[in-house]
Amino acid sequence: WIDPPMASPTPVVDRLIQALSHIRNSTTDAKLIQVWVPVDRGGGERVLTTNDQPFSLHPGCPSLAHYREISVDYHFPAEDDSEGVLGLPGRVFRSRVPEWTPDVRFFTWDEYPRIVHARKYDVRGSLVVPVLEEGSRSCLGVVEVVLTTQKIRYRPELESVCKALEAVNLRAVELSSSSNVNTSDSTYQAALPEILHVLRSACFDHSLPLAQTWVSCISQGKQGCRHSNDNVKNCVSPVESACCIFDPHIRGFHEACSEYHLLKGLGVVGRAFNTNKPCFSNDVTSCSKTEYPLSHYAKMFGLKGAVAIRLRSASTGSTDFVLEFFLPVNCEDSAEQKKLLISLSKTVQDCSQTLYVVTDEETNYTVINESKIAAAQSMANHQESSSSTFKLGSKYDYTFVFSGSTSETLATNRKKEKRRIKAEKAITLQDLRQHFAGTLKEAARNLGVCPTTLKRVCRQHGIQRWPSRTIKKVDHSLKKIQRVIESVHGASNTVNIKPFSSNFTGRASSSRGFPESNTLDDLNLSERAPAPAGLSVLPSSSCSQSSSSSGSSNRSPASDGNNLVPIAPAAEETVPKSQERNGPRVKVRSGEDSVRFRMQSNWSYSDLFHEISQRFGADDPDEFHLRYLDDESDWILLTCDADLDECIRLYRSSPKETIKL
Repeated sequence: WIDPPMASPTPVVDRLIQALSHIRNSTTDAKLIQVWVPVDRGGGERVLTTNDQPFSLHPGCPSLAHYREISVDYHFPAEDDSEGVLGLPGRVFRSRVPEWTPDVRFFTWDEYPRIVHARKYDVRGSLVVPVLEEGSRSCLGVVEVVLTTQKIRYRPELESVCKALEAVNLRAVELSSSSNVNTSDSTYQAALPEILHVLRSACFDHSLPLAQTWVSCISQGKQGCRHSNDNVKNCVSPVESACCIFDPHIRGFHEACSEYHLLKGLGVVGRAFNTNKPCFSNDVTSCSKTEYPLSHYAKMFGLKGAVAIRLRSASTGSTDFVLEFFLPVNCEDSAEQKKLLISLSKTVQDCSQTLYVVTDEETNYTVINESKIAAAQSMANHQESSSSTFKLGSKYDYTFVFSGSTSETLATNRKKEKRRIKAEKAITLQDLRQHFAGTLKEAARNLGVCPTTLKRVCRQHGIQRWPSRTIKKVDHSLKKIQRVIESVHGASNTVNIKPFSSNFTGRASSSRGFPESNTLDDLNLSERAPAPAGLSVLPSSSCSQSSSSSGSSNRSPASDGNNLVPIAPAAEETVPKSQERNGPRVKVRSGEDSVRFRMQSNWSYSDLFHEISQRFGADDPDEFHLRYLDDESDWILLTCDADLDECIRLYRSSPKETIKL
């Protein structure tokens, strides 16, 4: 088995031995590396075999040594028209595209004939890469890397194999000659903020573990190790800036999706690209790896139900977006899935501004010039806008509804976009001021717009952050001042401080978005009653002077020439007795599990993190992060002592008795 004639021919086997040496030295993990090559068998049949071929074996792993011994007895068809079980090496040899799995034990016998031996010798992760001749499409064989541990990301191993083959004038990836792969169409990015808002709303409203957006690799300008001349036009991958990972434990699955690009037609995402109807699967793990290449990762992370829908945006033309939503892991009953999908479709519809479902008629038009835009507009004038109902599968009689703009085309959605812009201009700064005391979501609901639109309106008026939290902080400080005044004997009802948010005046700063208060009169102090004997109330104009001379007044009582003015000791914030001894109650949820306990008053962030990791039995605490639910019902990252102090402060000033993490 020799290369084509060269000045000094080098046997391919010798080059593969050099490549194996490079791969072996790149890592110290226990692994078996073996080469499968096509050989002639009796009767003119060609098969893949690793018998009498170079291999590399970690010396301290006897289980892999046994697995190597049984591998030499296996062979797989090498001809395109051959029948029989291909196995993992045979599939890679035919497709000329790398393939890997986190755990070979997820295979069936038809997909991996060595499955019984793999379970016996504790074989887990596996990577198989084609060996291609430089300057030719012919496949000389495959390199198989076998591990004894589960593995999620294979990029380092794949890069190591590719570099080792390139060092000996071979390659592992069939580089596409299509110029479109390197040319990205950045126009699709205009729709990503709206899509991200839809995904976040769906995850938070329905506790979905993961939602992500898929776009063609050509549109993103992405290259992948699974690209080839034959499949690059049908390859799709997730958009990193348009995904929502609600459950941190699922992050590994999203990373696997980013590495293992899908082809159109495979899985719910691939099928959604080929149809205008939503695609649903009640259990993606029941699919084979050929039907859904990410099924092994779904088993690994416990994901089952998934739905995908193909959408377009009025602002991005004919670019297709497929939104993929994974149902909660505990949602397995068909009635629960039906209820959730109907609710999910309503959320997607409510949050969408320019997104719409693609129609069969619209796929016949590719908007690339003015004549085709006119054709699409003419078609839109003869269509009626109506809701669309799609059945999700033969096993279920319920539907996924996306109404309002299903049959709208590009021209109709532009009209909708104009109406949205007109609605934004109708919201004035005075309208915003009336709602500053409430949360952003409450204000959006009262104004009849979505939170994303309201944020955009605020930025147009110079408001970078919704001021309700600042107002609540001022209210909290005023309550403390009121308690200090009331703690003085005989001072009850002398000065009544109204809550800052109860009678909001609306004097807002155009740059900050919250009222400016320079004197005590701006804080809605009521008319002062006569002070009791022995107590003097300082006027507001002397606040700055009294604060600057506080050092001397603390050493000796102040005198106005007649009577001494006693200085009342500051009263501490009233805290229930149960909270004086201990900290607040905490309820922590992780996936399906939850715990509840009371913090100690002297705990720091590290103490809280250690307690939670112990209660959930986390072997590696670095694998999870903490978030707390704030006063605006948003999940805020908790990373340090300052964050914990802010969390507890919000808890103290709210009627809630439990901190949710």
